[in-house]
Amino acid sequence: MRWWSVANFVSNAGTWMQLTVQNLLVLQITGSAAATGLSMSVQAAPALLISVFGGAAVDRWPRRLTAAVSQALLGTIAFVTALMVALDRLDVTSLMVLAAITGVVATVDGPACSLLGNDLVPAEDVPSAIGVGALVHQAGRLTGAALAGVTVGFLGTAAAYAANGLSFLFVASVIPFLRPAKGAVKHAATARPRDALSVREGLAFFARRPRLLALAGVTGVSAVFGRNYQLTLAVLVTGPLAGGAGSFGTVSTVLAAGGIVGAVLGARLR
Repeated sequence: MRWWSVANFVSNAGTWMQLTVQNLLVLQITGSAAATGLSMSVQAAPALLISVFGGAAVDRWPRRLTAAVSQALLGTIAFVTALMVALDRLDVTSLMVLAAITGVVATVDGPACSLLGNDLVPAEDVPSAIGVGALVHQAGRLTGAALAGVTVGFLGTAAAYAANGLSFLFVASVIPFLRPAKGAVKHAATARPRDALSVREGLAFFARRPRLLALAGVTGVSAVFGRNYQLTLAVLVTGPLAGGAGSFGTVSTVLAAGGIVGAVLGARLR
């Protein structure tokens, strides 16, 4: 679990470095907040459209292998983007295509990596493992946002994408050495194949539970009205506040610091 937490921290730092730079890059290329929002939507769309199939695949495939392959694929996409930026070949269309491919891979990578940490602790420690995962996520965000401004200022935009690619490869190299803990929760991939739920059965299971439906509704409202700060902050900092990558990194760092406090409190409360 300690190795997995370190790997997650490195990966999240690289991811948030790239996300911070990508929003600024689209704004720089197009000067349009709408285009920046569209790039974010293209990357998020697969999660809305096919995530249920990605989750079903994770249930049926070996989780460690699935996570390692998906991390390697995401690293490859990051390296391709870095090369295109370095050669000045990246335009809005190619960036949208790369964002869409990233979103498709993430529909499998997200549930595989999120659940992999649960395999590394006994069943009674799963809530704490989830809290640690949230803490690591926010700590990586804090570091990545801070590094984004420094990296772009000294090494350029392509370096931020390359660093994210290396972070994915680091995670992929750690995963083969992880071993499930004794007493860990068994999942569908380790059970008999016929015990794994199909997509239709999974949706029916979800629909029969009012608490899950209510949670999905609350999450949806929060995502629509509260999770668009990545775009609004980028537009605000680079527009009315006349800031650059360094200023946006500072704002993102403060935001992530609040996330760390929330993660610690959330892990301690019932």
